[in-house]
Amino acid sequence: MKTTGPVLTAFLNSARQAALFDLWTFTLSNGSVLRYTDSDVDVWLPDGRVFTRGPIITRDRVRWVRGIEVDQLSVRMAADSTVTINGTALIPFIAAGGFDGATAVLDRVYLDDANMVKGWLNFFAGQVADIDIARMEATLKVKSQLVQLNQAMPRNLYQAACLNDLSDANCGINRLAISSDFTINAVATWFNPSVYVTDAQPSGHWDLGICTMTSGPNAGQERTVQIHLLFPGNVCSLQFARPFPFTPQVGDTLRISAGCNKTPGICNAKFGNLLRFRGQPYVPVPETVT
Repeated sequence: MKTTGPVLTAFLNSARQAALFDLWTFTLSNGSVLRYTDSDVDVWLPDGRVFTRGPIITRDRVRWVRGIEVDQLSVRMAADSTVTINGTALIPFIAAGGFDGATAVLDRVYLDDANMVKGWLNFFAGQVADIDIARMEATLKVKSQLVQLNQAMPRNLYQAACLNDLSDANCGINRLAISSDFTINAVATWFNPSVYVTDAQPSGHWDLGICTMTSGPNAGQERTVQIHLLFPGNVCSLQFARPFPFTPQVGDTLRISAGCNKTPGICNAKFGNLLRFRGQPYVPVPETVT
């Protein structure tokens, strides 16, 4: 159910015409907040929020239905190189994963003949699920927050891999205790790119670990370590599953927590946590012939 305040209700009941604009709030995975409007001027709300003219944003119609339904909104963002985020053009920023895991909130603002804000109404809220990139346009598929109810049942399954997630309550491992801080010494742009730090851990130790940038333009962004290699002289290279929105630079700092492949061997040898292992590695797979 949508509710309006007394001021907006009175305005809608009495006004013969009104100006309507969309207000978009995008919260990125690193906590950054972007606010855009499809108005031809910036919109200032009484609560202090400012929505600026930025990319050209169009969308599908919003559906309101009774009952529980996971709705989806297609949002198209078109922009040239003048629309930037921390110095990077918006569309390349989105293509590099800058909007992955972002949340989107759509509000509709109502203005009177004097361009005074009379109120706003929430139309849609959800999380960015899929992204399609064109040359100067990005299409975001935003799914409503009800998608979080799509959980696999039953909760616990018989499987070879551990049911825990590393560092969750059942696992019990302190993520900070298995993390280390590094400073980037060099960057190779031939893959993703890969970065080089000083570390003595053997190759593969940081595989599947989470790398969090702690300084630079990527601060707060997280990526999974795909390949960790150790070279002579404690030179360590890190390659990531996906590139960061901005190319890491020498001097940027990062924190990496060790990864786990959810096998009993790694659980015991790497973390000494076999008593909390929740997999069933000896359960035959369905294809086993008896």
